[in-house]
Amino acid sequence: MGKKIEDLENFKKAITSTIKSIIGDQNINVTFGDKKTKKNINIINLPSIQGIDNKIDYVKTRALADSEALKLRCSDINVYNSFEPQGNTSKLLYAVAEKIRYENIGSTYFKGIKENLNQYHEVKSRQKKDYKNNDYEFVDAFEDYLRSKIFKLKNNKEIEKKNKKYKKKLDTRLKNKLELLNNSIFDQKKFNSLISKIIFQ
Repeated sequence: MGKKIEDLENFKKAITSTIKSIIGDQNINVTFGDKKTKKNINIINLPSIQGIDNKIDYVKTRALADSEALKLRCSDINVYNSFEPQGNTSKLLYAVAEKIRYENIGSTYFKGIKENLNQYHEVKSRQKKDYKNNDYEFVDAFEDYLRSKIFKLKNNKEIEKKNKKYKKKLDTRLKNKLELLNNSIFDQKKFNSLISKIIFQ
């Protein structure tokens, strides 16, 4: 086995071990690649990894692994479904907000997770995208805005400039609700209910 392949396999093992540790369940199965698996709470599927020498792929894999583990640990699917709104864009906004909620919980307890998630989000936010639909552009702006407020991130002028045209709309929807949302991070039912109402404003 070549060194690069060995390093990649060791990285996968480390990621798998970290996921199991975060969830607190050694029976979780972690797969890498585009394999289509049936929805199963005991399986986490991560994107394929070509190599760990690509910094962006390395950061992305660690962040996605942390996020998926926190989703299983901190998000109740039944509560989530009970407040999920109708409409494709509304569902995307709702999913983004819930992801930020459980990632924030994990970041509170694990410094390494916080660094992984923030580093990946900053890289992702800087990447240029060719949006086919303004709704998807708004969803990304919504994530940047809510994440910066929930995680209390320093202002990033580049990201703010990119989302400038949505600032007024986001302020109108979210600014007066941020304290309520921050105080509801550990109460999924309350948080999901608030987000669902905000989306329909």
